[in-house]
Amino acid sequence: MPFLARDAVVRESADKTAILEAGRPVAIIVGKDTPGPRQGIENGQIRKAAEVLADYLHKISGVDATVVESAQKAPAGAHRIWVGAEADPLEAFPELRRADVQGFVITTKPADGQAELHLVGASGVGTQNAVWFFLMNYADVRNVLPGTIGEIVPHADHLDIPRDLYLLNPAPDYLLRTWSGNAGFNTAMWLADTRDSERLQYHHNCYQIFPPGELGATHPEYFPVKAGKPYVPPKDQTEGWQPTFSNPASAQRAIDYAGELFAKQPNLKSMSLTVNDGLGYSETDMKLGKLLPDGNISIADPYGRYVNAVAEGIEKRWPGKYVAFLPYNLTKWAPSFSLADNVIVFLFKEPNKAYEEWQGKTKHVGLYLWLYGMGYVIPNHWPHAMQDALRWTREHGGVAFKGEAYAAWMNDGPKMWVLNNLLWNTDLDVDALLRDYYEHAYGREAAPAVARYFAQAEKIYERHHTPEEYHFTALRPGEEQFSDVTAEDFQAMRAALDDAKRVVVGDGNRQRLDLLESTFHWAELYWQQYAVMQAMLQAQVHSDAEATKLLDSFAEFQRLGDQAAEHFEKQIKPHAELCVYAPAPDRIDFRADAQFKWAQLDAARDAACAAISKHLVEDNHLSPQDAAAWWDRLGHERAEVRPYAQTQRLALLHPGAALKNLLTNGSFEEPPATVADGKPQVARDWPIYQSRMVNATVTLDHHIHHGGNASLTAHGLTDASGTHRFITAQNHARYRLTFWYRTSPETQQIQSVVFLNKPVTTHYPPVDEWTRVQQDFILDKPGGDTTTFALNLTLRHGGSEKSQAWFDDVKLELLAPEGAE
Repeated sequence: MPFLARDAVVRESADKTAILEAGRPVAIIVGKDTPGPRQGIENGQIRKAAEVLADYLHKISGVDATVVESAQKAPAGAHRIWVGAEADPLEAFPELRRADVQGFVITTKPADGQAELHLVGASGVGTQNAVWFFLMNYADVRNVLPGTIGEIVPHADHLDIPRDLYLLNPAPDYLLRTWSGNAGFNTAMWLADTRDSERLQYHHNCYQIFPPGELGATHPEYFPVKAGKPYVPPKDQTEGWQPTFSNPASAQRAIDYAGELFAKQPNLKSMSLTVNDGLGYSETDMKLGKLLPDGNISIADPYGRYVNAVAEGIEKRWPGKYVAFLPYNLTKWAPSFSLADNVIVFLFKEPNKAYEEWQGKTKHVGLYLWLYGMGYVIPNHWPHAMQDALRWTREHGGVAFKGEAYAAWMNDGPKMWVLNNLLWNTDLDVDALLRDYYEHAYGREAAPAVARYFAQAEKIYERHHTPEEYHFTALRPGEEQFSDVTAEDFQAMRAALDDAKRVVVGDGNRQRLDLLESTFHWAELYWQQYAVMQAMLQAQVHSDAEATKLLDSFAEFQRLGDQAAEHFEKQIKPHAELCVYAPAPDRIDFRADAQFKWAQLDAARDAACAAISKHLVEDNHLSPQDAAAWWDRLGHERAEVRPYAQTQRLALLHPGAALKNLLTNGSFEEPPATVADGKPQVARDWPIYQSRMVNATVTLDHHIHHGGNASLTAHGLTDASGTHRFITAQNHARYRLTFWYRTSPETQQIQSVVFLNKPVTTHYPPVDEWTRVQQDFILDKPGGDTTTFALNLTLRHGGSEKSQAWFDDVKLELLAPEGAE
C-alpha cells in the first residue's frame, strides 16, 4: 500500500461491499473538525476533500456524487461516505488522539442496513490525506505527472471495498514533508505538505521577528551595532542585516513574537530563528565570536545562547513547540554546548557529513536537500540511496524534510513518488513503489521495460555515490552529467525504451511513453556531441582519411547541437512542464536550460588539429611552411576550422615564439587615469568592480606581486570584488588569456568571466603560491573584423575579513601568426 505508515493498523475482510454502483446515488457527507480557533479553516479543508472525492468518483463511474452537510440531507437509498466526523473526530475516533494531526482513519460502519464508509483525519489536512490514500489504495487512482496527462483513473460502473474495513494510518516518519519546484503538481495528492499544511517554520525569519519599520524607533537595541552605534535598517529591508543576538532583550522579543505567531497559527509546531539572508552581523556579536583557523568568524556560541533562551521561553509557555533554524553563514557551526531539547537544526546536502558538526549538540534535526532534476537530460535517479539517507537521518533524530526538487517530470516522476512515500515510512519497499509507478504511468505491459530504463539510470548515479557522500545532484551539471556514462548505458536505455514501445497498450500509456522517449532522444543528441568531443581529445591521425574524418567532426559537433536545439523547440518546449522544469507550461525556468558549456571543446579541437599537423609533417613529410600553407587553404574552405587552423599556422611557422600582449598595463604598473565615464580605476585601464560588497577594497599591492612592482588585490567581505574591463580585438579569432593569482587561506575562490556571445565563467580554488592559469577561447561575435568584449577578474564569495586575492601579469594573446612578436 503506498503511503502506509510504519505503525499502521489494517484489518480487511475477504467479503466485499459496494460503495459506488451505476444507478444508485452516492452521498458524501461533510463532517466537522475538532472545535477550536482553526475549526473554520479545518472545516474548509474537509469540504475540499469531500469535493475531491466526489470529482474522482464521477470520473471513475460517471455517477454524480452529492456533497451534503448532514446524513439527513443524503438522497434516499444512497451509498453514504463520511468525509470527516459527524461531530468531534477525536471523540468519534479516540485513537486519533494518539495519532499525528496528519494521521487518519478509514473504516466501514454499519448504518441503516448498509456499510457506511468513513474517511476521518485528526485535522482537516489529515482528512485530505485520508481521501487521497483511499483513492490510491481502494480506487486505484494515481497522479503520476502534472496535469491531466498524469491522471490515471480506472473506469468502472461500481467500486467494491472490504465489507469490514479498518485502517489507522497514525503518523508519517517526517513531520515536515515539503519540496519546491513542483511545476504545478499538487503535492497533497502524494500526502506531502503544501503551504497550507506545513507545521514547521524554519527559513530566514529575523526580519519578521524584528521588523525595522515597527521596532526600529522604539527598540534600536534589537538591531545590529555598526560603528559603535545601533543601526536600524530601512523598513522594507529583509536581508543584509542581523539583530544583536547577544542582547537578552532580543531573546525576549523572539519569545513575545512566538506568542503572536502561535496565537495566529496554533497548528505550527515550530518558530524559525534562522538568520536573514546575507551578512550584516552586529559588531557586538562579532566581538563575542570565534576566529577559526581558516579566517572565518563563527558566532555559534552567542547565537546558540540566543537559541536556547528562546527555546526555554517557548517550552515554558507552549510545551511541545519547537524552535528551528538553518545553520547559515556565520551561524553554520555548532556551539560549544548542547542546544535545548526543543531545537531542530536542519542539515544541508550530505546528512551524515553535516551531522558530524552537530553530533551531541542537538536532539532533533531536519534535512534540507537539493534534488535538482532541472539541467539533467538523463534521469538523475537515486531512489534506493534516498531511502538510505532518510533512514539514517531518522535514526539520528530526523523529524523534518525540505527539498528543492525543480523536477523535470518525465525523468524525475518515479524518484519523487518514492521519496514522498518514504517520508511516511522509510522502510517501505522501494522496488514495489517503483513497480507501482511504472505500471500506472506506462501500463503493465510496458512497465518491465521502463523499469530497466530507469534501473540503468540508477546504475549511472551509483557510480558517483560513495559511502561518505550521496552526491544527489548538481546545479547546472551540463556535460559533467556524462562523466560516469558509457555508450553501453545509452544502448541499454535505448533498447529498454524500444522494447517498451513495442508492447505498450493504451493511448494514455503510449502518450506518456512517447514523452519519455522524446526526452531521452534529446539526451542522445547531447551524448553524441560529448562522444565527438572526447574523440577529438584522444585523436591520433595516421592517414589523410582519418584527418578528413576528424575535420568533419567539427561540423558534426555543430550539426548535433543544431539537432538538439531543434528537438528542444519542436518536441521538448511544447511539453516543458513535463520534460524540463517549468513553473508554468509557457514559462521555462532559466535554470532548466541544459546549459552544456562544453568546457573542453576548445582544447579538444586544438588537440585534433595538432594530431593532423603531426600527421602532415611526420607521415606526409610536409615542411612546416607547406603544412602551414595547407592549413591556410583549409581555413578558407572550412569556416568552423579557421581559428584553429590559424593556431596551427602559428605553431608551425613560429614554434615557441613569444606572443604580443594585447592588454595595456597588464602588470598594473601604471597609475590610474582620469576617464570620461568617471568610473574609478585601480590602475590605468583597469576599472574597479564591486558587487554586494560589505567592506571589501580593491587596491594595488606594492609588497606582494608576481612581476614588476605591483599587483591588483581585492580584500574583505564581498560577493565579488575586483576589476571589469572592456577590450576591443580582432573578431573571428582564437585567443589565450593568462594571468597569475594567489589568495589568502581564508578565500573561497576567485573567478574570471570572459563575456563572449555567452559569458564564460571559470572558478579557481585558493592557492598560497603564485599560480598561472590559462584559458583559450574563440571570439566570434556577429559583425565585422573587430569587436568588443569584457573581462572580469574577481575575489568571489569573500566570506571572511581575511579573504584576499591577488592578480598579476594578465595577458591576452592572439593565437595566429600575426600574434607573434
